[in-house]
Amino acid sequence: MRTRFLCIIASCLALTLAMSACLDGSDEPTAYSSDTSIRAFGIDTIYGRYYPFTIDHLNRLVYNTDSLPYGADTIISKILIDTFTVSGWVTTGLNDTILNLNDSVDFSQGPLRFKVHANDGFSTAEHLVSVNVHRQDPDSLLWAPMTSLPAAVTEKMRLVVHSDQLLLYTSSTTVLTAPIDYYNLQWTAQPLNGLPAEADYTSIIAHNGQLFAAAGQAGTYCSTDGLSWQPLDTDGLQILAFIGSMPANEVLSVAGFLAAIGLDADGQKHFCVRSTDGTWTVSPEPVPATFPQRDHYATIFTPRLSSLPQMAVVGNEAQTVTATTVWFTTDGLHWADLQTTPELQCPPMSNPAILHYGGKFRMLGGDFDDIYYSEEGLTWHKDNANKFCYHSETHRMSGATEGAETEIYLSLFKDKGNYALCVDSRHYIWIVWNSGETWRGRLNRLGFAQR
Repeated sequence: MRTRFLCIIASCLALTLAMSACLDGSDEPTAYSSDTSIRAFGIDTIYGRYYPFTIDHLNRLVYNTDSLPYGADTIISKILIDTFTVSGWVTTGLNDTILNLNDSVDFSQGPLRFKVHANDGFSTAEHLVSVNVHRQDPDSLLWAPMTSLPAAVTEKMRLVVHSDQLLLYTSSTTVLTAPIDYYNLQWTAQPLNGLPAEADYTSIIAHNGQLFAAAGQAGTYCSTDGLSWQPLDTDGLQILAFIGSMPANEVLSVAGFLAAIGLDADGQKHFCVRSTDGTWTVSPEPVPATFPQRDHYATIFTPRLSSLPQMAVVGNEAQTVTATTVWFTTDGLHWADLQTTPELQCPPMSNPAILHYGGKFRMLGGDFDDIYYSEEGLTWHKDNANKFCYHSETHRMSGATEGAETEIYLSLFKDKGNYALCVDSRHYIWIVWNSGETWRGRLNRLGFAQR
């Protein structure tokens, strides 16, 4: 019904009430509310769930801060408003039609305007109601190119995150630094001070606000800024490589440690750890020959049936392997690998990297053709090629039957060569190749939580 009819009705109602008051012999006027606010708003369930809405009275906006799932546009194109509480009545559209909650509305094309009429018959206010929907598939890995290195690198590299910076070690004398910027990286080459030529910069690792590097017989070194290095007391141990960092967890009463491979006086390799107070502990058992000896990538996770965090690690092994095997530990001194049938193993990769990312183990590296995933680190599967994958391009191929076509996704990272990888605190995966090319990627739903 049009506004002029509503105003006539409201005026008649007011006149009738006034006459009634006069007949009662009362001289007191009747006051009607001028409240035009929305007190509550809600829509029907989405996949069986109600989404709460925020009402911004100052700006007269109504919206859901927790966006609806990706693909819900088709649902909100014809959905019921199940709650719309005001003191008067509501109209909508160019003709100010009274809102009927039994009629569905379309929020898929953007915000809708609703006019709230107060009980006084004169006061009105327009409110803008938005239904927000995620525009990205939460299970897709989105990649973006970043500023390349100033020049190509011929040696192996190590990429670490330290003090909100990316540090790329390209030799024992030079490091490239870049403050983390998700749109415009600025790489700067800086000299290293105090790190001997024998240092294995490919095993440099960040732990408890410091960086650590192993240099074999030349000693072990640490740094607070990644540029200036000092010798580290190792209680006489010769550290061959650092494996991974376990952060301390006071809530779970878990002591942090720095895991490494050390060499004893008899030339035997042993696992060893450095505790938070600087104390070194050595495992009595030698390092198995099948344990990865160099280029370690470690990740921290908490098993579903346990409250204690664990470390998982992969790397390059001293012998030829038929699969990429993951090793696990809770204390850095005792390690175990998980073996399974050949068809469920992760294929062998040169310089593999493991991440516990988005609730699953992910294996990256090799020729950068495919990413593999595992729920528990034992059985591995190729990830869905059109979602959690490397930056790809789509190709259409002829299908098995005439006229049929299928889509295939070809990795644009394939065969780029040697690389370095790390993950920052906002869940971005950073990859740098020897060519200098640099990319960042993130699982979309891990970005939603940052808002």
